[in-house]
Amino acid sequence: MQKRIVFYTLGCKLNQYETEGIAAAFSDKDFSVSEYPEEDTGDIFIINTCTVTSKSEQKARRIIRKIARENPGKPIIVTGCYTQVDKEAVDSMAEEVIALPLSQKHILMSLPEKIASYPDEDIGPDIIRELIAKNNLQPHDHMVQKKSDIQLSYNGLSSHVSGQQSLGLSSAIMDAEYPPFDKRFSYVFSNPRFHTRAFLKIQDGCSHSCSYCRVTIARGDSVSLSPDIVLQRITELEKSGVEEIVLTGVNIAQYRHSGYDLGKLLLRIFTNTENIRIRLSSFENEAISDSFIQALEHPRLCPHFHISLQSGSERILRAMKRWYTPRDITQLAQLFRQKKEKPFVSGDVIVGFPGETDSDFADTLSLVEKLSFSDLHIFRYSQRPGTAAYNFTPQIPQRVAAEREKELRQLIKKLSQNYLESQRNTTVRIIREDDITINGKRFISGISENYLTVIIPYKESKTITATSFPVKIKATYPSMPRTVLGEIKEQ
Repeated sequence: MQKRIVFYTLGCKLNQYETEGIAAAFSDKDFSVSEYPEEDTGDIFIINTCTVTSKSEQKARRIIRKIARENPGKPIIVTGCYTQVDKEAVDSMAEEVIALPLSQKHILMSLPEKIASYPDEDIGPDIIRELIAKNNLQPHDHMVQKKSDIQLSYNGLSSHVSGQQSLGLSSAIMDAEYPPFDKRFSYVFSNPRFHTRAFLKIQDGCSHSCSYCRVTIARGDSVSLSPDIVLQRITELEKSGVEEIVLTGVNIAQYRHSGYDLGKLLLRIFTNTENIRIRLSSFENEAISDSFIQALEHPRLCPHFHISLQSGSERILRAMKRWYTPRDITQLAQLFRQKKEKPFVSGDVIVGFPGETDSDFADTLSLVEKLSFSDLHIFRYSQRPGTAAYNFTPQIPQRVAAEREKELRQLIKKLSQNYLESQRNTTVRIIREDDITINGKRFISGISENYLTVIIPYKESKTITATSFPVKIKATYPSMPRTVLGEIKEQ
């Protein structure tokens, strides 16, 4: 009987990407894979956790206990950043729980083969623990971060670490901490008929120690995938029909390997591929170099940039131990708009950081409006044990933080709508991703180069066999974020 593996993922796209790789490994061994809560019963559960906020940890604990209660005796493998920073707490939640920290996460890629060859069909938690204990994989030596001390600057854009214009990156080897997740497998998160986009993890960890961040505690210093391996995987994906690759990591701006930075890596990719378009995940200004400026001008680099902003107040940025100023962010956004026509520029912002005054928050509102962000991910500050900011005072009352979050959301809603309206009557090229139903009407949907979700009435797409094609944007779709209505253009 086919064993059922049920996944639940919390946190960032990198976590989702890694889950997809694990799901693919199980599917390749003929396991049934699905998502919780769509499937709430299974033979083995795998939960990928997050530690960015206290709410994400609370949610993980709630899900773990709920699954254990509803599926007594079934193994629950819990991995991810929360497990890395508090393994004992995770382990103690239920007898069925097997806490697998990031240092052992690679085991999940070979576990399907171990389970498939096990003679006992009823595999419980103790057997899973035994199989994990016997798994002695060697480190992935193609994930190496060379020690370097690199000064990055371009027309006033610079990296600031502890007052210095340099980024010291520690020497590190993966130590088998992370598996070689190659592709965005579609078994769990997308429609397998339209396997047109892929995620490739080129970097992990972060060599900064921002005062609020627990992720660097969990994932360690920055490490990067060999440029040879990156290019090999991208060319394989392009040959297989993938039309877009998202380069992802914890902080891809810190990509450094064998003399390559992010800009040089992009130029090598464009030189050695034909049609595939490249999208960057969350971006920080320390990647700016002459090679990156050159790469920005390439037509196959998507005009979509997600900036890790966090605050528009220079005083708060210093308290956060961020290495840039609001002026640096302004220049970065201006650079994107100089090199790309009407790019989609989004960002991350934390409200309610300890000591944030009304004036500091006003600076954030002002900067967001000045730079006309297309979208924002807004987080209320959350005290994280082990971080420098944990004991900062004064703590901002949750009521005040909630009011600031609401005000910022109102602003970004207006700015986002302005951006969508600016796209009317423009032509974009979408990569088809899915068929969806809205209010009983069927549409196809796809992602444009500038990160819009474009929906087209299904009746207009019946004759389209291509997975990517030009679309004229006709109207916005206010009830759905980042979404516009389009019509197919004759090619």
